[in-house]
Amino acid sequence: MLLAVPCISAAQETAFDIDPGASYVDFATRKLGFWSITGRFSGVSGQLRLDPEHWDSAHLDVRVATQTLKTQDPVWQRRLTSEECLDVKRFPELTFHSTSVRRTGPHTADVVGDLTLHGVTREVVLSGEVRPGTEQSSAPFSKILIDASTHIRRSDFGMTAFRPLVSDHTEVRIELTAVAHGAAP
Repeated sequence: MLLAVPCISAAQETAFDIDPGASYVDFATRKLGFWSITGRFSGVSGQLRLDPEHWDSAHLDVRVATQTLKTQDPVWQRRLTSEECLDVKRFPELTFHSTSVRRTGPHTADVVGDLTLHGVTREVVLSGEVRPGTEQSSAPFSKILIDASTHIRRSDFGMTAFRPLVSDHTEVRIELTAVAHGAAP
């Protein structure tokens, strides 16, 4: 998920802020084994620290406001945000805090970290890539884009409502735009 961006001139740790207006978390699961239930969280924020020569020292913290969930079906949206599932009033935020980074290719890595969802914390692995964003600054690099995914079981986080109607297996995809401190989004 983290990439040594080729246009970096001097290696050093750089701090980035996640741009809430250009970042989101999607999920998809199956209903009755055929139809997908999909949703998007738009309230994403956090920070990234990255030294392009030392990926193992990178750190990613992501916060997601659960009440920002949107689905295409208003009935399922109410069900998913209710006490039966996400319980957004009791658990207004889900978080991911990285614990290690393993490079898997020239532009890819696995980011291991703790996902806290519905008041339960479990280790997950986000697998994906990072690429440089459009340069709009004189800084060596001012923006990077992260695209990664993982799979979770809802039951691991204490969410068992609607089973077996709705699959326990859920795909999670995260797309982040991270902007260097002081750079314009």
